[in-house]
Amino acid sequence: AEARFVTDTSGLDCPENVQDLVRHLRMRRPAELAHAWLAAFNAHDLDALLALYHPDAVHLSPKLRDRHPETRGEIRGHDALRAWWHEAMVRIPQLRYEQRAITAEGDRVFLEYIRHAPGEPDLDVAELYLIAAGKIGRMVSLSIREHRFPFLQKVGDWNRFAANTGGTMVEKCCHFFDLMRVITGSEAVRVFCSGAMDVNHLDERYGGRVPDIIDNSFTVVDFANGQRALLDLNMFADGSEEQEEIVAVGDQAKLEAFIPSGNLVFSPRVGFMNPKTPQTLHVPVDEAALKAGSHHGATYYQLEAFLAAVAGTGPVQVTAADGLAAVAIGTAAEISARERRVVLMSELAA
Repeated sequence: AEARFVTDTSGLDCPENVQDLVRHLRMRRPAELAHAWLAAFNAHDLDALLALYHPDAVHLSPKLRDRHPETRGEIRGHDALRAWWHEAMVRIPQLRYEQRAITAEGDRVFLEYIRHAPGEPDLDVAELYLIAAGKIGRMVSLSIREHRFPFLQKVGDWNRFAANTGGTMVEKCCHFFDLMRVITGSEAVRVFCSGAMDVNHLDERYGGRVPDIIDNSFTVVDFANGQRALLDLNMFADGSEEQEEIVAVGDQAKLEAFIPSGNLVFSPRVGFMNPKTPQTLHVPVDEAALKAGSHHGATYYQLEAFLAAVAGTGPVQVTAADGLAAVAIGTAAEISARERRVVLMSELAA
């Protein structure tokens, strides 16, 4: 018989309980990740460092902003992380970090260390790490639901006609499509939307014209990495207890988020007929943010981030390219609903 030591059971013919055990053993506690990060950095082992990061991980640093202003202090992905750390290690071969304290709680790690570099004064540094991967395993599907009130009246009733707005799936839903891109970490390849104006605005007339904007729809978006997402929009469900819901389902668990209650519900798989073990976490929103704007405080934080980016004190969190990609998905959804067919994103690039 052949005996092998493995850390990855993918592709092996072994019982599911063995695969679960290997996955459990491979998961590091947050504090252990911080120790591993320091050890890898002090060894100048870039491969070991990158192994701790998601392929689309985001790194924010004031030093990065100082040395590379064009980044605005933010880089994303393994290639950018490797280049940044390699530059530092080549420039300062004796660069070393001395641990002072590690504080871990939930999915966050606060690491305090002293930066030692020859010819430079020691520098106290604190870093925050968000451990975002591993909660639901490999994400397979994402669904976003907005059940809300009808479109409000705007100046000149411009939002009643798709010719003015690009249609509901663009004007109302592009931010949801951008959220899909952020969560999946991928780009859309095909879109199918079934939607119509079935309830709202049917009795309205503007210069003899009847509004033509979608008030309910289902939109399925397939992404390049194999994940799929669904947007469930209904604009005559103003009595809903939760206006927005986001559900991410992976091969290990399901995670749900609800607005305006602010609750997160984590539901790991338990097997058929076994007791369910959901965990609920409430995420409070500062009262000042709630009072300062709409969208359950999001407006406040969006404007705060925008002003920081304009002033050069914070990164640009959403780029023009992000906006264009989100609008393109919305445009594809409008075409799909109108022509009742699947729309390939490549059609819009032609």
